[in-house]
Order: sequence, then C-alpha cells, then structure tokens
Amino acid sequence: MEYLKQVLDTFTDNFDPEFFYKPEPIIDKLENAIRIKSGLSIVTGETGTGKSALCNYLNNRLYIRNEDDKILTFIIKEPYCISIAEFILRIAEAFELEQVKDKKIEQLKILIRNFIVKKTNEGFLLVLMIDDGQQLQHFCLEYLSELLNLEASGEKLLQIVIFGQSGLEQRLIAIHGLYQRIREHCRLNPLGFKETRELISLRIKVASNNFKLPRLFTYMGIAAIFQATSGNQKKIIDLCHKVLISMSTNKKRHAGWFHIRNLTNINNRSNSAKKVKNVKQNYALATVFLLSVIILLIGKFTPFSSVEAKNSTQPTVTINKPIEIIIPEKTPSTTEDNQITYKKISMTEIPSDSHIEPNEIMGILTEETDMSVWSKIGILFNNKVNREFVNRLIAINSQIHDFNHLKSGDFLKIPFVPSTCDAYTDKKLHIKIQSFDTLDGAIEYVAEYPDNFPSIKIFPYINKINKKVYDIMLEENFNTKDDADNFINNELAGQYANSAQIIDKIDDMTYCYKIWVD
Repeated sequence: MEYLKQVLDTFTDNFDPEFFYKPEPIIDKLENAIRIKSGLSIVTGETGTGKSALCNYLNNRLYIRNEDDKILTFIIKEPYCISIAEFILRIAEAFELEQVKDKKIEQLKILIRNFIVKKTNEGFLLVLMIDDGQQLQHFCLEYLSELLNLEASGEKLLQIVIFGQSGLEQRLIAIHGLYQRIREHCRLNPLGFKETRELISLRIKVASNNFKLPRLFTYMGIAAIFQATSGNQKKIIDLCHKVLISMSTNKKRHAGWFHIRNLTNINNRSNSAKKVKNVKQNYALATVFLLSVIILLIGKFTPFSSVEAKNSTQPTVTINKPIEIIIPEKTPSTTEDNQITYKKISMTEIPSDSHIEPNEIMGILTEETDMSVWSKIGILFNNKVNREFVNRLIAINSQIHDFNHLKSGDFLKIPFVPSTCDAYTDKKLHIKIQSFDTLDGAIEYVAEYPDNFPSIKIFPYINKINKKVYDIMLEENFNTKDDADNFINNELAGQYANSAQIIDKIDDMTYCYKIWVD
C-alpha cells in the first residue's frame, strides 16, 4: 500500500498549481479584467473557499505568460498595517524599489508613482494582488484609490486584485467612490457534491502520475466527506489527509461511509450501536430489493420494447401498493444530537386501478461519472419507491445494458406518475424559489440546497406549449399573503429570498407529475 503515501502528499495546504481545482470562469474573468486595464477587481468568499489558492494560481499563470505579454505581478499577503507609512513601504518593497526604508511618505509615493509610469511606458502590464484583503485598514484603501487614479487614455496604469472575506465589501463601501470602481467582483462559494468529487479525483490523478490507482474513496465515502465539510475546500483537503492516514494505519484499501463518519466523530457514541444497526437494516432492505430486480432481469420480467408499445392497442401497467426502500442519502443531514437522519424523498401511493403508459417519461438524468443506477434512484426518491415504478424504469431504459452501473455519458429516463395537480389547486398560497427546464438542473439545485433551510420539493408539470417545467417550491403552504411574506423575510436568506415568488396557481399548467423531493 505504498501508493497511499504517494497520494497523502497531495492532500496538503501547500500550493501546487497541479493540484489547483480551477474555477475557470472566475480565472478568465479576472485575467480579462486585467488585460483590458479596468483597474480594480475583487474576489470574496468565506474561509476555506480557495481565495489564497486562486491568488497564487493567478499569479503563477500571469508569471508564466510574462515573456510573451510583458506582465509584472506583485503580491502582498496579510496586509494589516498600523499606519499609512507602513502600508506604503510594503508596496514599495513589493515593487522591489531600492533604498526605501528611510524615505518619508511623500517621497515613497513619488517613487511608487514614477515606477508605475516608467514600467507602463516600457510596455509592461503591472498587477498588484493583495490576499486577506479584509485586513486592509481605511487609510490603506484610500491610498489604493489614489493609485487607481493613475491612468492614460482611459486605461488604468496599475491593475489591483484584492482577495478577501465578505467583510472586504463593507470596507470598500466605506471609501467614497471606491466600491463603484470595482470592474469585476467574483464570489467563491463552497463546492457542490459533484465539485467535491472532482477536486478529490484531481488530486489522486496528479498523485498517480496518470497510472491507475485502486479506488480510494467509495461513492458514499465521498458523500460523507461532502456532508462533513459542507463543500469547504480546506476542510475537504484536511479530512482526506486524515482519512488516508487512517487507511494506512488500519491497512484499508477503501474509505467508505462508516469509516469516514467514525473518523469525524459525527455519530453520538451513546447511540452509535443503535444507529449502525438501523443503517445496516436499511442496506439489508436495499439488498433484498436488488436481488428481486436481478431475478426480474434474468427472465421473470419482460420489459416493454418500442415495437411492443407501437403494436399494442394501449399497453398499461398497474400501480400496486408501494414498498419502502430506505437508502442513505447522498448528503445525509444530522440532528442536533448528531444522529443520522435521512431527507424524506418519496412518491405518494397511487390507487391500484391507475394505468400508466410505460413509454412516457417525466424527465431525463444525465450521468457524468460511474454510479449505480440504484444509488441514483436512492438520491432522487430515497425513502419510498413503488415496485411497478422500478419495473417501468427498467422498461423505458432499454439503452442501459448494466443497471448496476451507469457510466459517464449514460442517461436515465424517469417514468412519470400522473397527479391531480392539487399542489397548486388547494386554495393555499405557495412559495416558488426557482424553476428549471431540466430535471438534472432541479435535482442539482435540491442537492446543494442547505439542510438547515426550510424543506423544499420539486413540482414538475407540462405547460401550455407542451414543455416540461420543474418548479422548486417550499414544502410549507400559507393561508394569507402576509404569512407568506413574513416567512420569506424571516426564514429565507440571500439568493433564496431574492428569487422567492408567492403563487396561488399556475395559469399555463396543463398536466403535472408526482415526484416529491424534500
């Protein structure tokens, strides 16, 4: 297991351009703002979202291109200063100006200004990057504003990029006219589940030097990492480092859900035996169900083919009473006492005399990495699935040859369940916070929705132009508009409150499906 030591070195905080998980749109935006000489750009994000790594990567990228493009980059880290003289001296030293320590403030300002003008006249593009920008004092920002006044033909002579936590914005607003001079403002958010997998895969790939290594983290193991870190890059790297050390110590080849949950001490020790028993029972139920499906696949079940659907008068499938399949979700939430809980993602029971055409689909899910179809179904519905629903799932997905593994590029058609559309006809007010035209988009939104926010659900329907729409609604409904408004203002925040709409009906809805995601 020598390869574990090789991989271990990649999960450290030491910056290496090869390990950088690139948010390409942000990099391109920043570089474009620099090249058009727009002046001031800022990058904000909470601790651990990758601001310092992005600063180092941008500096490295511009430095590599220096020979062709004549770019000079300068970095100031931890810029806290107790006086304007100290800050101006820090800039002079970053510019590598000589004999500056005994100079007065005005003399230093002249030296800095002359340096900027001289290098610009020589054809250089000057970029000053400041990390931990939330430490900048009021007088520091005022001097940066003064440097931004240096321009020729409408172009700024010095490009400034500040990286900092969210408090940076308030500091910039406090300086008259400075906030309005920002030409590019990029925000770094925690990673989603898919991005977490990609970050881990990138580091392992670099460590392996493109040789295939054993699968170190199972799918549910990565889900446990994502849940424990909430997508914070620094926490992801630190936790992976600890997991790899634990694997090496205990001579384990893979890290799964239980390994990582135990390592992070998420489970309450007093209840751990009970919880492990419950989760194992859940896996046992899922195993029984999978065995029944395998029996169906080897001959006990004949799926509907496109030819059969065309030639038959109207093939139907009867929906029987649902069976419950409980599968640990992709991003398990935890209660206050740290017990494992499961988001309730279920399908309501349909009367036994309901008839469904098996070749109709409610939406399509596209897979980008290897993943069991049952894991996908577990993430989508999680708590209750109908046996006949699974039969129809198999019937309409004849393009899938191995239902135990979906490979990159495979797509999964989800059969529909008709509904009375009572979600918008119950004379209650509902709150819609987002809408999508693809099922993939709606599910990705739900997967990244904060666990501590009010519960949401997907409400799919067909509009009057025969287009599928997937609304994201709050689970709770309201009797009056005032109640709904108060809920938005008090319980929601940020982008969710900004996009919220109070709805009593959908005028262009002609047909809706039943699939709830809490």
